[in-house]
Amino acid sequence: MIESIVTVALVANVLPILPVVLQFTEGLSARERRALLLRAVLAGNLVAAGAALGGGWLIHTTRVTVDDLRVSGGIILWSSPPSTCCSAVSSASCRSAR
Repeated sequence: MIESIVTVALVANVLPILPVVLQFTEGLSARERRALLLRAVLAGNLVAAGAALGGGWLIHTTRVTVDDLRVSGGIILWSSPPSTCCSAVSSASCRSAR
């Protein structure tokens, strides 16, 4: 159980994206920001639960292999430049996010 939690925490990598989230929610009140972040966390958990419950079936049904996932992940990583994570915020925010 603890291994799964550690794996999810490492994959999620929440801390580097925190400045970006704060920048996007800058004009919102504390109540609006809390509601937005709660919806985002709930949506993320629903996606994770769906993947955990139905991912095996989907992969088995579509006959996707681990190598297929590795190739597609590599294509996604290498096709997008690192700067795309900060394309919607100012350059000052990008520098502080690093």
